[in-house]
Amino acid sequence: LGCTIKLLAICERLVDGEGQERVSARVYPALVPLEHPLASVNGAFNAVVVEAEAAGRLMFYGQGAGGAPTASAVLGDLVMAARNRVQGGRGPRESKYAKLPIAPIGLIPTRYYVNMNVADRPGVLSAVAAEFSKREVSIAEV
Repeated sequence: LGCTIKLLAICERLVDGEGQERVSARVYPALVPLEHPLASVNGAFNAVVVEAEAAGRLMFYGQGAGGAPTASAVLGDLVMAARNRVQGGRGPRESKYAKLPIAPIGLIPTRYYVNMNVADRPGVLSAVAAEFSKREVSIAEV
């Protein structure tokens, strides 16, 4: 696949289909292309990638707790940030972004990787595709 699996925490400002600015925050394991700088972050190291209009893509890289402790700390920080946001926020008051509503998770189009072991006989693939279709899930590749 040319990818590696990394636990990502993503926070971004976006504009929804109705022109309203929102903040999207999510944490999930993701397939990261091997040529992306985050693909080489391993062991006890962590990285933060920031994309800014004026500065382009910046990556901050350094040693952290690594593994499960880092994932737990990141998730805890995101939960605290979300809780603070819902309760009125403790972020910088001068920032116009501190008051943006949180985007529902379903607002972000997302791709998934599904690996299945199925019987090698006629009709199995079409049955799997039919189940995805019933749930309005398209299949990009087989």
